[in-house]
Amino acid sequence: MSAELIDSYRDQISKIVKSKRWVVAIDVLVAACHFAKELRDLGAQEIFLLSASRGSGDVDDSFPAINLKVSGQKGIMEGIHAAEHALQNLSEDVLQQLDSFDPEKKAIVLRTIFGSPHPVGGRKVFGAREERWCALEDKIIVDQLWDDAEIPRMPSGVVSLTDKDIWEQSQVFDRGSGTVWAGDNRDGWHGGASRIRYVNSREEAEKARIFLAQYCDHVRIMPFLEGIPCSIHGWVFPEEVVSFRPCEMLVLREDSSSSFVYCGVGTSWKPSQEIAQEMKDIAVKGGRYLQQKYDYRGNFTIDGVATKEGFFPTELNPRFGGAMGRIQHSIPSLPLYLLHLCVVEQIAMKHYPKDLERVIMTKVDENPFVKGMYIIPERFDMESRKTWISLEDQGWVFVDKDHPTACAVSIGPHSAGVILFVVIHPKLLAYGESGAKIFYSALRFLSSQWQFTLAKLVPAVDVTNGSVG
Repeated sequence: MSAELIDSYRDQISKIVKSKRWVVAIDVLVAACHFAKELRDLGAQEIFLLSASRGSGDVDDSFPAINLKVSGQKGIMEGIHAAEHALQNLSEDVLQQLDSFDPEKKAIVLRTIFGSPHPVGGRKVFGAREERWCALEDKIIVDQLWDDAEIPRMPSGVVSLTDKDIWEQSQVFDRGSGTVWAGDNRDGWHGGASRIRYVNSREEAEKARIFLAQYCDHVRIMPFLEGIPCSIHGWVFPEEVVSFRPCEMLVLREDSSSSFVYCGVGTSWKPSQEIAQEMKDIAVKGGRYLQQKYDYRGNFTIDGVATKEGFFPTELNPRFGGAMGRIQHSIPSLPLYLLHLCVVEQIAMKHYPKDLERVIMTKVDENPFVKGMYIIPERFDMESRKTWISLEDQGWVFVDKDHPTACAVSIGPHSAGVILFVVIHPKLLAYGESGAKIFYSALRFLSSQWQFTLAKLVPAVDVTNGSVG
């Protein structure tokens, strides 16, 4: 069924793609080129690229493109917001170039997974998210959704950052390992653990309060959970809700501070069969609730932590999830993001929900993929480059790309500094193993070779029962 399913979806999406002129407006030019190639492979003839920064990797010069060269931001979320602002407020010169490409303003805009649903240069966004869906990403309101959907969660509370007794209030939720504070969306959407802090002392509480108050009014406080940060993806089709497999989030904690560092996603890790099934059931239940309450459709993700007591959710992202990009790598011929956008648009198509679920589960198990990323903050002097490394008996070494366990490494300009990616070769990971520890090991090697500062980071510990599903 795999080949037939892929051919059917490609044929259906191709008929949609061919009939439109496309503008790919994404924060990073390298990513814009990826989507442009996919559109071209599906039959699109006219494609124009808009980006805020170059990014890491190869750029295809065959597409007309404008790089707005947003730079100098102090963090990844600041970089994302700056990129969104630039793409929503194009200069007259850029608008003129866009109008030359699309004088009738009938082109359809392809945005990034977290991009604004508002038009770009007066052109409609394809598969734009509804505002009420975007609002669900506020981390201080999601616990009500868990309760309404009858999804088990950890106890939590919402506290104002102006409360002088916030430390005392946080102690109610401390199970002995500290608490985690997640800020609201007062200043806009945030992700990548940028407005989340680990608190285990009165001093850390005050530091967290001062930091978060720059961006937020309130925080949700819940217990710190020892385990693997992970996500589970579901998909709301018109006739059915399906879920896929757990994916590890490469989240490291700074040893000397209360910060978490989000470093991407991997599909190598596997929890116990019990936890995997629990996560799948939660995704289906959450998807049905989204469909019934919010008329949601398309892909979504539930993030949380896999602990020795099971999986506990922490946030909901009603959009195409970040780990789906890693899943896509295991099925490169199936345009999952475009399929998601078509479902959001409610385009009449023949769907195969259960078959899609089976194909994704099988292909990802056959082709696990771990790609870690790290922003080298406020470092703008490193040129784009690509190389390969491998973990040998003597440690990490630079190797040729044809080496049996070569890990691809690339760096490039980002709005918040230099962005670095490492693709871990699957042979370097035992079956079902977390990828965070080996990614951090590679990162330490690269920091010593390329002379960039790297804080001491602590990978999450897998405290589940050790068996894999």
